[in-house]
Amino acid sequence: MNCVLSSVYQGSELEEKTRNIFNAFICDKTSLDEIFSKQFGVSYKLIFGKNNSKSVLYNLLGQYYKNEYFIKRAFTKLLLLKPNLIVFTELPINDCRADIVSVNGKSITYEIKTKYDSFIRASKQLNTYSYVFEYVYIICPNEKANEAKKIIPDYCGIYSYDDKRVTNRFRCIKKATISPNLDSKRQLDVFIKNDTKKIFGTTDHDLILKKYNSRKINFIFKKYIKDRFSSKSVNFKEECNLL
Repeated sequence: MNCVLSSVYQGSELEEKTRNIFNAFICDKTSLDEIFSKQFGVSYKLIFGKNNSKSVLYNLLGQYYKNEYFIKRAFTKLLLLKPNLIVFTELPINDCRADIVSVNGKSITYEIKTKYDSFIRASKQLNTYSYVFEYVYIICPNEKANEAKKIIPDYCGIYSYDDKRVTNRFRCIKKATISPNLDSKRQLDVFIKNDTKKIFGTTDHDLILKKYNSRKINFIFKKYIKDRFSSKSVNFKEECNLL
């Protein structure tokens, strides 16, 4: 694939065309064959054969446009496809949205910053997640790792990757330590109201906090996340495994 397309187009052109394909396919729901033909003048099947459309998109992104969508799936495929691990994406936490969440014995969230992203909101995002999850990581390109080290809290960990490599590798350059900011009330805010009533017998957070200590609420929170998102996790892991 790389030889065929790169023999005709320059790197910047391939990045732009891949970005256009991604936006049309994911955001506008245009068929991949239609948008690929529009960008490159041929059916993607002539280059990729009978591969499914998401695999084709994934391969294009890996070659030419490593955006957040790609990093989520590449990181999960390489490091998080474990049998008992619940892993899913896009969990709203206050006015932030956790890019990747994984829960088994530990609750972990990963914030992704690609070369196309800035760190303007990173400190706020990481702090927000630290109230809810035991461990917080940021994932960024190697060239942004030093910048990340300057803005992350001490407890936050870092995974980095080479944005220029076709083969995906992620390296833990700083291991996270358990968050000192865990907040039972903020964990309860993640629960759906009906689920809060079912689990605790009340929706009054003050009553729950009087009855349960922080350790117990953290335990219940992790079990709740595993139960609530188990189906979503299965679907996401299957998608990543097929790419």
